[in-house]
Amino acid sequence: MRRLLLPLASVLALVVAAPAASASENQQAAQHGATEYVVVYREGATDAARAAIAATGGQIVKENAEVGVATVRSSDASFAANLATRDGVEGVAENTIIGSVPAAGTRTPIPSAHAPSMSPSSVQGPPDSRLHLRLYVAGEAANSIAARANLRRMLAGEDPSTYRLEVIDCLEDPVRALEDGVLVTPTLIRTAPPPAQTIIGSLSEASRVTAALGLPSPATASASVDDGRPD
Repeated sequence: MRRLLLPLASVLALVVAAPAASASENQQAAQHGATEYVVVYREGATDAARAAIAATGGQIVKENAEVGVATVRSSDASFAANLATRDGVEGVAENTIIGSVPAAGTRTPIPSAHAPSMSPSSVQGPPDSRLHLRLYVAGEAANSIAARANLRRMLAGEDPSTYRLEVIDCLEDPVRALEDGVLVTPTLIRTAPPPAQTIIGSLSEASRVTAALGLPSPATASASVDDGRPD
């Protein structure tokens, strides 16, 4: 999956679902007075962010270097404030687990008494050539509102039959966000046609977003919404 990260002024993203330690690990950390944080790296500054974490007394528990997000543990009460001023760090916040994904093999399918039995040949249809988009937001947070408005504006001139848009509120459905590997909001993913594209931010730079999605270039990008505040 290719990741398109918009400029820092457009990102302003809040972590709502991050690579988290297990419940037992969190309990052990709490017993030792440690707090878990989510740290978002600046693009292309992974080494600087790691050095900043170490210099401020943090320990990386889990890391997704490709996305630029890490779960960090520290017992220093001023860790977040100190780390936020360091080079290579885009943002830091205390990690709050908002959901969990059931372990593999533990999900029980829900049978439907009304579902007809169908042979494989009866469920195969023509390939879906539509544009498939998923927009992950965090409720009514400022940048999530901006992302929804900007995306609707870009799709306004498109035939609704040529695309499928799914908006997922990570606050209402955190498990879905965790399952899909979404670490920040707002996040827009083009799942089809391949290759997949991931865009993080308020989608305020319309020309770059439409180019990534394969949509016609907008007449102007000045009408996009970006309130400049993080979610």
